[in-house]
Amino acid sequence: QVYGKGMSNFVTSFRSSAGFTLIDILVAIIVLSVVSTVAFKTIQPSIDESGALEAKAEMASLARAIAGDFALGENMTGSSFGYVGDIGAFPSSFADLATNPGGYATWNGPYIRDDFTEDAGGHLIDPWGAAYAYSAGVTITSTGSGTSIVHQLAGNAADLLSVSLSCTIRGANGSPPGADSANLIATITYPDGAGSMASDTAVVSSIGQFSFSGLPVGIYSVRVVELIAGDTTEVALKALPGATSVTKNISMRLSSVSF
Repeated sequence: QVYGKGMSNFVTSFRSSAGFTLIDILVAIIVLSVVSTVAFKTIQPSIDESGALEAKAEMASLARAIAGDFALGENMTGSSFGYVGDIGAFPSSFADLATNPGGYATWNGPYIRDDFTEDAGGHLIDPWGAAYAYSAGVTITSTGSGTSIVHQLAGNAADLLSVSLSCTIRGANGSPPGADSANLIATITYPDGAGSMASDTAVVSSIGQFSFSGLPVGIYSVRVVELIAGDTTEVALKALPGATSVTKNISMRLSSVSF
């Protein structure tokens, strides 16, 4: 009994001097593991939400570079229509936004801001390390979170590449040209989708109306010519996405037209 009591005192003394036992360490590891798991599950939704917001912001910047910032509406300027407004087609890849894809005369890039590309190539990778998906269309997709986060440039390609413009000519006193419309012809110039410019013409009706279709979004110069006297007037028209008809009154004073 004395021997047993002595051993008990020895073990107690050993534990006190040796610090934590193996069992104590294992218990501590298990506790820390449980705490860290609970903490991770608690902050994970915040991490995912933060990543989603970052991805959405980056995709919005890419979308503006491709097709412009249509939140500006009628306040958009020539530089607000992005790659599509200058070229008349979608870029084949994000690389076309930084480098002229084929010596295009109408390319006016780079379309991505310098402050957006401080990390070279980083703007093309989502917060989870996956490349943003884009294939010359109207959607940009982030897949790194395990679910698809999609940014839609427009409802469909036609909303950006096949817009119609309807225009109306009025004389200085507000009256339509009437029979004198036979002397009028309207011409519009726009990017052809291959790096050059194309033009279309339209006849003017007796009530002063004419229209163009199949235009990419952008700001275009429309010239109306009076064929007999050669008098002309020119106006800039905005082709906004999804607009099947944009009416613009053009006031003209032509020598051979009874306005």
